[in-house]
Amino acid sequence: MQSPDHTHLIAAANLISLGAIFGSLMGIVTPLAAIAALIWYALQIYESKLVQDWMHHRRKLQRHRRIHHRHKVKPPAETGG
Repeated sequence: MQSPDHTHLIAAANLISLGAIFGSLMGIVTPLAAIAALIWYALQIYESKLVQDWMHHRRKLQRHRRIHHRHKVKPPAETGG
């Protein structure tokens, strides 16, 4: 979760990133600035509640399947031979 104090900073960074992307497309700034902006947006998407909830649900489902599979597949019983 982001604290309310950081919302202005994040909004400013988003505007700067958007400006860097458009500036790169117009040839004003280097493509490196656009790459940095895209990385910023990728981090914002990754840290969003939607993606974090999806990843948590996916990990939980994988863990459930792994546990269920362990209980379903039992080692063969030893024969007294």
